[in-house]
Amino acid sequence: LKHKRPDDVAALWVYVISVFEKSSPLRAMLVKSISEPAREMYMTIEEDLLARGQRIGKKLGRAKGKAEGKAEAVLGVLEHRQVPVSPAIRRRVLATQDELELKRWFERAFTVRSAEALFESRQAQSRRRGGTAVAGSGRARGGRRLAAA
Repeated sequence: LKHKRPDDVAALWVYVISVFEKSSPLRAMLVKSISEPAREMYMTIEEDLLARGQRIGKKLGRAKGKAEGKAEAVLGVLEHRQVPVSPAIRRRVLATQDELELKRWFERAFTVRSAEALFESRQAQSRRRGGTAVAGSGRARGGRRLAAA
């Protein structure tokens, strides 16, 4: 192909080749038809993209594994305390990937009376217990210390 910007043509070939499976006869024909420098460029780009994808996959896998472990810990504490957990709550906890949220739920799992209470704010828990929180003090009116949620 004659073109004023040969790098663009080579990049186009790299893209076209990349959309086919390695076992595709059409892909093999295209690879044979490009120049050696373009073929080497394609192979280098392909290797770089595969390596990058593997690194990203490992990071995502580790993060997902950590979140799953924390979710299982939350459910384990509730089970140990014999707090009933509905299928919907189990799904919600297991689907959560936010590690800070899971940490809060884990801490609350030791004190909540129901699995639903995991998701309540501290103010809602205090109101449900009958105490009105005094902002920033950690104490209810009358000086009673609020339980950590």
